[in-house]
Amino acid sequence: MSKFAVMLGFILCAPILGGVAYMVGSHVATQAEAEAVQESLVTYNRMLAEIQELRTQRRFSIGQERARTAIENATSKQMRAAAGYLMGALMYEEWRAGGDAPMDAAVAYLKAARNLTGSPTQRAKIGLQLLDTLEAMGELEKYSACLDELLSTAVAFDEEIALWERRFDYLLGHGAGWEEVNAALEEAKGINIDWAEWKDLLADVHLRMDERILENAEWYEAYVAAQTPDKPADSRADLFASTRSRLKGLSVSADEHQKEASYLRMARLMHADGRSSEAYQLLEQFVNMRPEVGIAEALDLLCTISSNEVDLITAVPIARNLLHLLDINAMSQDGIIHVVDQLEQMELYPEALGVLDSRLSLIEHVGRNQGPLVARSAALNERLGDRHAALETMGFLQGLECNRWLGRGLCDIVDLNLAKGDYTSVEEWVEAYVGRLTVASDARAHALYALYEAKYWQDRPLAEQLFVGATALESNPDHYMAQSVELRMAHSIENEALYSLAVSYYNRIGLLSFFQGEVGDDSASQNVGEQAVLGKARCLKKLGDWVAANQLYRNICRRTRSPLVKSEAAVGWAEIALKENQQREALRRYNLVHVQMLSETDQVRYMLGRMRFDDNSRLVDSEVMEANLELLANLPEDEQCDATVTFFNETFESLQMLGDEDAMMRMIDLACQSTFADSLPISSYVLRMFSGRIDAQEIDSLGAGLRKLEGVADASVGDLVKDVDRLGNISELVKGL
Repeated sequence: MSKFAVMLGFILCAPILGGVAYMVGSHVATQAEAEAVQESLVTYNRMLAEIQELRTQRRFSIGQERARTAIENATSKQMRAAAGYLMGALMYEEWRAGGDAPMDAAVAYLKAARNLTGSPTQRAKIGLQLLDTLEAMGELEKYSACLDELLSTAVAFDEEIALWERRFDYLLGHGAGWEEVNAALEEAKGINIDWAEWKDLLADVHLRMDERILENAEWYEAYVAAQTPDKPADSRADLFASTRSRLKGLSVSADEHQKEASYLRMARLMHADGRSSEAYQLLEQFVNMRPEVGIAEALDLLCTISSNEVDLITAVPIARNLLHLLDINAMSQDGIIHVVDQLEQMELYPEALGVLDSRLSLIEHVGRNQGPLVARSAALNERLGDRHAALETMGFLQGLECNRWLGRGLCDIVDLNLAKGDYTSVEEWVEAYVGRLTVASDARAHALYALYEAKYWQDRPLAEQLFVGATALESNPDHYMAQSVELRMAHSIENEALYSLAVSYYNRIGLLSFFQGEVGDDSASQNVGEQAVLGKARCLKKLGDWVAANQLYRNICRRTRSPLVKSEAAVGWAEIALKENQQREALRRYNLVHVQMLSETDQVRYMLGRMRFDDNSRLVDSEVMEANLELLANLPEDEQCDATVTFFNETFESLQMLGDEDAMMRMIDLACQSTFADSLPISSYVLRMFSGRIDAQEIDSLGAGLRKLEGVADASVGDLVKDVDRLGNISELVKGL
């Protein structure tokens, strides 16, 4: 709280009710009655002092019980206002520390207390607490409205100064633009308060605005756009020099808090100007001053600056020194989680765990709802390799009766293990804890999706994968992973040649979104709708439904903007054209393909289909022939045989057209060495290679050619040699007749 707000703080635990007189009609209190009233006031003040002490000790539950008793026993509006204020403040501080106090009730107590009190000073004090509570709840619209109301009813300069400070903090802290903040500053300048504190506030706001202009591009653009001939904007260099000079002036201030803050603000300014080394030096000076405030902000700045390993070397020692200055007890639960986030970003995992352990060791004093901190502690223990501590911490979450935080802890742990590819650990954690989560919870669904991922990447039996995937989809069909999981399940079913079942899965994956035009924009598009249409087209093609498959491939190629998707679809689409003997159309479709975008399997399919349209002379090169054969090995086993036969048939036909016997002989040699030689018509290749000699009855030459092959080919060529020898004998006999 600022010095302006502190000026309003001396209200409770003081004889605020002393001197209050009660009159009924014209009755004048006797001395005995006056003494009784005074004793009552002393007793009540003592009760308020006790509540305040409990508040200082962070014993919130007991403090609230005492405050409730004080409200019930109050004999005046002023008494109830004082006790109501303490009740609201206790609830706010318990919630801020991670407790489960109802914040709506805190707001109600504070509003009632403010309406009851007749003291302007107390009314201002309660109003500031109400603002703190609304801001902590994230009720920013209500906060702004309340702030406007408080300003409109402010009766003292010190109250008005404190509220204007809140307004500027709100605007600068919640994303207001330069124009809005500047308008508020101009309005404030028109208020006639001739106090040094007011002038200091306006000067500080002006300085903070200049800092923001230098740090934020949008603010700088708005600042420059607002310049006029009468009031030109300073250049960036001039503004930087002026701002730095004013901050240096604050660094020699007699006010220690202002002095400490100036170093942090200068460090932020140096970073905005690209001077990281100077920013680090200023942060070190800030740490050496052992400040009480601004430590979390300094950690934020360190994280922003230390974006690479070199910077981390400098940042880590500063971060560790900052941690020694943190007052864990005084921090809100959200504040602690934010600090843990920063430490994890700097890979200071033991230090992050240390912050959590420090807070959790005080759990009986800070409220029961420590689920978020305990969940993070479990995940950090797992990250650091302490499985025993992680399990123990998760056990504590069960004892806290906060099932959602048990789920949060489980999700953090499985996400951590998924990220590092430890799928076995994912299975162990999910199978151990998923049954303890609420069936309809998001955490249970997330854990099941993670379990599917683990089983998929470990290639568990398909039935096991499908069962887990179906359970995950049933638990939350709107989960962000739902469509990708269902797509993967459909693809797995397709790979098992269960094409009709795969089609039913593909049909369920939001195909409507594809046909409505929601398609991927980049070359690596994994748009689920497109992939589902593509998968369905593949399956229909396998099932022999050429018409339906052709239509789907056409729609994909015409609509998608992804070269990756279009290339795969174009190969399938061209194969359908070849099947229907539409040679020219097949070539047009092949021309849509970006070969580098194809998978290895689709590259083979493309190569086999495109062969008949390419320059056949390339096939004479044995290296080209062997490279093409190597591609065939990338096909799934159930496709390799048919593809190999197709390749050799197409290649031989092309070589025969060229009439290159040496190339045909090399190809026959490769065919005989093939794993699928038994399925290849090698004898036919041989006879076709020498068909010209048979037509010319060059039987002797044919026999010699076959004997050359016999040394490298299989028995089928040997049988041909014998047949040709017999044919040669017959030929000689015929010639002699």
